Amino acid sequence: MDRLSRLRDGALVSRRDPQVGDILACGWGYEQTRIDFYQVIRVTKTQIKIAAIDKVYVTCGGGPGNATVMPVPGKSTLAKPLTRRFEYSTETQFLECAGPRAELSYGQPLVSITTQSDRTYHCKIKSYSTAKLWDGSACNESGEY
Repeated sequence: MDRLSRLRDGALVSRRDPQVGDILACGWGYEQTRIDFYQVIRVTKTQIKIAAIDKVYVTCGGGPGNATVMPVPGKSTLAKPLTRRFEYSTETQFLECAGPRAELSYGQPLVSITTQSDRTYHCKIKSYSTAKLWDGSACNESGEY
């Protein structure tokens, strides 16, 4: 069975379910970019309870108000924990495949398949911000100018 058939049959689907202890990063702002971190403290079938956690400034520089921040797991802020419904992200994968509706990219025929491969979860914090599973790297934050 080729890769395309396995994707269509769901054989390559993997999903990252929420787990207690997960760290979520939430970037928001317009003229400034602020980063908030949250730690999952409870998981149900459709919701997570998250606590805002502190961050540490790893580097400062590159202009006024620019910094790189990292979360401090387990060090909760005084904010009340939030309960939020979580959703899974999907991504579109392009596979080399000749077909009647194939597109050309760099001269190669491609077909677009929306899969649930390597799905991760996210949750809405406020109307203007979404928290996503933190990837472990430092996050860039900008402040007042």
